[in-house]
Amino acid sequence: MTIVIGQNFDAFAAYPQTPNPPESAKHQLLRAVGLAAIELIGLAAGALALSSITSSLWIWAGEKNAMTLRKQVFEAVTRKEMVWFDTKMGAEGSVQAGEEGQGPVGAGGLMAQFAKETDEVRMASSLASGMFIQHLTTTITALVLAFTRSWALTLVILSVVPVLVLIQGVVTGLVNPSLNEERRQTTVAATLVDRAVAAIATVKAFNAQPFELQTIGAVLDRMRAAAKRCNTLWAVSSGLSQFTMMAMFVQGFWFGAKLVRDGSASAGDVMTVFWACLISTSNLQMCLPQLVVLTKGKVAMASLMRLVEEPVEAPVTLKSASTLYTPLSPYKHASPRKRQTDLRRIKPARCYGEFALHDVTFAYPSRPTMPVLSDVSLYLPAHETTFIVGGSGSGKSTVAQLLLRMY
Repeated sequence: MTIVIGQNFDAFAAYPQTPNPPESAKHQLLRAVGLAAIELIGLAAGALALSSITSSLWIWAGEKNAMTLRKQVFEAVTRKEMVWFDTKMGAEGSVQAGEEGQGPVGAGGLMAQFAKETDEVRMASSLASGMFIQHLTTTITALVLAFTRSWALTLVILSVVPVLVLIQGVVTGLVNPSLNEERRQTTVAATLVDRAVAAIATVKAFNAQPFELQTIGAVLDRMRAAAKRCNTLWAVSSGLSQFTMMAMFVQGFWFGAKLVRDGSASAGDVMTVFWACLISTSNLQMCLPQLVVLTKGKVAMASLMRLVEEPVEAPVTLKSASTLYTPLSPYKHASPRKRQTDLRRIKPARCYGEFALHDVTFAYPSRPTMPVLSDVSLYLPAHETTFIVGGSGSGKSTVAQLLLRMY
């Protein structure tokens, strides 16, 4: 487009300014303007077709990435041990996390965080990536065209581009902590809302509505403060970028006029360079909002990958626990050659085995300082039915979970 505009501007500049210009000059001007119009229409049609195709492909890629990421996170969460669910999604574990200053995170908070981060990754890997690549490619192409027409004028006009890059780099470094804080407070707020709604009867019974409102209000205030810091930094970045981009054309107009007077460049070349530099800087500026989306997606992807790759700590015990399993021919008719999918149809005729616990002391990971079992020894013989009885909180369910190897 810049080449067409430059050629058209040369045609206008070559038109004689005499009172009675010749007919040949008029026909030549009309022919040049008509060709320029046809070329611009062709460029518009091509841009429409290519934009539609690329947008559809990038949107499809973003949805595909989001679906794959959802499956991967779900598989990773379902593979985690009970320790992770106790410390991340249990009530006691959430309270403990809140005491450590990280904010209580429960099932509702994790779901809200997962949904938000997945959506940010989808947006970053969808049109944002496509538009960023398109704008960056346009910027580079326009710069190459400008340098081929007049490298001196191009350097003068683009002398402030390093300032734009510096502004964006500084703002990106300053905004990342605020983005993390906003995401963390959003997770905490979702957890508090989920708990209050799930236990609304208890909240009303104890007249705890003001307390719940005060708690979530404090979290929302911190979330709004983090969002305000992000918006302020992005607003300052946009304003400084606009000012710098417009200010660089002042020296460009002066130097372009000097080149035309000296005969170093034609009016069409100067106009082509100006349009190329304008398109280049405009597309470079349009990269900035896409960089914001890509930054959010990068931070969200890193958080989701930490969730997927987070190592699971060993079960918390206050004393070495020894659980003895003595199965004797548990699956008498099972064949090792059968596929794993066929194991569901295997019904053992008889199962021999016994269970024993020797001096087991155990504490849940969410409450490491409160032992549930203290020096418990238990023997469950084979061929007999053994009942484990006791009051509430005596450790019956804990014994069953230990025997099931859930810990």
